[in-house]
Amino acid sequence: MALVEKDIKRIIAYSSISQMGYILFGLGTLTVSGLMGSTLHVIYHAIVKALLFCCAGWMIKETGKRDIDDIRRIGRGRLLLTICTVIGGLSMAGVPALALFNSEWMIFSSGFQTPYTILAVVEVLGSILSAAYILRFIGLLFFIPGKETPTEEMAPLSVKVATGLLAVLTVIAGFFPAPLFSYVVNEVPLILGGRW
Repeated sequence: MALVEKDIKRIIAYSSISQMGYILFGLGTLTVSGLMGSTLHVIYHAIVKALLFCCAGWMIKETGKRDIDDIRRIGRGRLLLTICTVIGGLSMAGVPALALFNSEWMIFSSGFQTPYTILAVVEVLGSILSAAYILRFIGLLFFIPGKETPTEEMAPLSVKVATGLLAVLTVIAGFFPAPLFSYVVNEVPLILGGRW
């Protein structure tokens, strides 16, 4: 549905469905890396999804539109919006060095530690579909030629600052996963009632 959806907020919302699937898959493996990856994915997903919804809110505020066909070349003159949306989209697609890559890698690898490797293969194929609709989203908004969308009202500074900070956090979480990873490694066994 995300591949054909035109409402920018719905496209982002549909991506949550696949991300929740990754989390449930990791939990279902009952492996250490699956549980750790799922826990990290919940945290990373919250950061990246907040970033993408801030970007969508910024676009809607400035154009008054939500249909992806009506919002074209919105990045023209909006470098920060373009950078933040691309960072959020690429992170959602699982690109290395961004927040969601580390947790997705742990979840996918946990699937190959079980006897049901075919499910892990299906999960990886699902991630390819996720990358496809995210790249479509970014491409249609910023890079495919079309009629430029006029600005109706400028987004407030608070929206721009929040969006920029979330983008920076997404990059930091990707490059420096160790602090959060160490926390999860120590806390998840306690939640589950023992040590591994």
